[in-house]
Amino acid sequence: MTSNQVDMKFSDLNAVILAGGLGTRLNSIVHDRSKVMAEISGRPFLTYLLEQLEALGVRKAVICTGHKAEKLEHELGEEFGKIKLTYSRETTPLGTAGALSLSNSKIDSEWALVLNGDSYFTGDWTEVFKLLNQSNAVGALALAELENCADYGLVKTDSSNRISEFIEKSEVADSGWINAGVYVLKTSILNSIPNDRFVSLENEMFPLWINSGLLGCRIKGELLDIGTPERLASAETFLSTYVARAQGAIS
Repeated sequence: MTSNQVDMKFSDLNAVILAGGLGTRLNSIVHDRSKVMAEISGRPFLTYLLEQLEALGVRKAVICTGHKAEKLEHELGEEFGKIKLTYSRETTPLGTAGALSLSNSKIDSEWALVLNGDSYFTGDWTEVFKLLNQSNAVGALALAELENCADYGLVKTDSSNRISEFIEKSEVADSGWINAGVYVLKTSILNSIPNDRFVSLENEMFPLWINSGLLGCRIKGELLDIGTPERLASAETFLSTYVARAQGAIS
């Protein structure tokens, strides 16, 4: 594989946050807002992601909204710290890939940093850049290692870090590498997403993009997702511990 010859920096990339999901499993807890706006220690979960992006140097974020979009957009406004916020609102559910396709016109960088809005990964995301700069791939997924992957699908890679297979979740509680919800994608590949129907990144587009060169970057770090009441309940301890650790490292 030839090199992309791109010295990527977070300040060069638009972030795209997928925040339009219904969050049906959290309806009993977060019924008046989208799940990404669930309050953790008195503020919305999504602000922790934005704080993480600001610290990395990101200066523009496109937030893909849907369910309870008005409340989210009103609460966050047009900026968060040094990040300019813009919104791409779906009027009917489009899925993670459909929402990304809809946001494409608002992205003005060659590469996009795409995040699942309901998860938080503590790993060193610059590892993804290093991997892409050594290849001609169209994108890369950050992968996190879990001891128990029963609730998640596994991601298999070959010796060149190319993704070879996505394995559906099963009841078997094996260890392995899973999708960490952090992707760096070449913006041009978003044009291949159908724009007239519900489309899933995980189930439809990622498997399709394997043939175009999609990498899996194994990164050490901890992963939180707030998709169930049990995981949401653990978010306060997780985030307070990680944020305190990160601030201590800086000082």
